[in-house]
Amino acid sequence: MENHAITNPRKDYNYNQLHENLEKVLGKIGLVNTVKLLRSVANDEDVQVGDLDRTNAITQYIIAQTIRVFDLTPKKFYTSNVREYRDARMAVYHLLRKHTNESFGKIGERFSQNKRNVIYYSNKCSEILSVARYHPVFHDRYQTIEYQTITFISKLQ
Repeated sequence: MENHAITNPRKDYNYNQLHENLEKVLGKIGLVNTVKLLRSVANDEDVQVGDLDRTNAITQYIIAQTIRVFDLTPKKFYTSNVREYRDARMAVYHLLRKHTNESFGKIGERFSQNKRNVIYYSNKCSEILSVARYHPVFHDRYQTIEYQTITFISKLQ
């Protein structure tokens, strides 16, 4: 089994590791962009209302990364009832809600789903993530996609 996680989610972190990684980010994207990134994460300002192009870019990125990380067939992504595909769509709903603040109804429109289904699967994803030790593969995949998404969002202008 391939481990998709960028880091070990069960590892204990300390301030030295935080400082080291913050220095790497500073060196890579600069002071101004690092401050913007941290502010947007802290204030949940990833995407402003009305920023449709940015929301579409983030949506397409999340879908593409989810298909890659879950090792799925793109043509079947929206329609297959196989568990891996349902889990992948569930992760996408949750990540879109978390990082775009798009409404459940709008997310549902993108996937030809009703609002109730999106709410159900988004809440189910939260539940699964809250007991990650019982769902390590899903958790690792989700963490990988979320890390990639945050990195992608930080590079958007």
